[in-house]
Amino acid sequence: MFAEPLLAMLLLAMLTNIVGPAQYVAVALRLPTVDAWLAAGDAALGLHVPALTQWTAAHPAVARSLILAYFSLLPQLAAPILAFGIFYPDRQQLWEYIFHFHFCLVATLLGVALLPAACAFSHYGFDSLIDQTRFIAHFTSLRAGTFHELRFNDIEGMISFPSFHVAGALMVTWAFRRRTGWLAVLTVLNTALVASTVLTGAHYGVDVVATIVLFAVSILLWRTWGRRGLSSV
Repeated sequence: MFAEPLLAMLLLAMLTNIVGPAQYVAVALRLPTVDAWLAAGDAALGLHVPALTQWTAAHPAVARSLILAYFSLLPQLAAPILAFGIFYPDRQQLWEYIFHFHFCLVATLLGVALLPAACAFSHYGFDSLIDQTRFIAHFTSLRAGTFHELRFNDIEGMISFPSFHVAGALMVTWAFRRRTGWLAVLTVLNTALVASTVLTGAHYGVDVVATIVLFAVSILLWRTWGRRGLSSV
């Protein structure tokens, strides 16, 4: 009963602990940032992140709710393992979730390596409603070549395009798609989470669009390849 959920949790933790430091190597490659392209993409969509953030800041209750939703991701990531490994045993749903987690996290790591972004708050020069002090310090010093010590208790998430926050919200909600009560709650919560990435100034709008495409690709790969691999085990 517990062997597969334990293995799933260990795989999730192992990849997370690899990707955390790997982000720093990716940013240290110092490839040109793509913020100008991302800002242009937002403009094409009719979005202007500084203005959206200013609106959110003028509505404190909305801001607090969005920030809480943003920081709900970490506990959410364990929920499908507990649900489909223990409480509602469903082997296929459990391993589909682990597949999406691995595919999306590796893809977003490649994104920060090949398409690094200083994020909207740095590009436009405004304060995000979520404290970005450590992100700015680590990102800028890595690209300047002055970052010399990585402490494992001080790792900052620097993935931006696509957004793993958005990918996480999508994969958790998708995992519960056959559980109507949970699906209703997670849809509300994670709609707020996805909105928070832009409305708090943490991400560009096109980060969200790219992540939706990424997750759609993950679903397609699972259905054409991953599911068959699981059935053979």
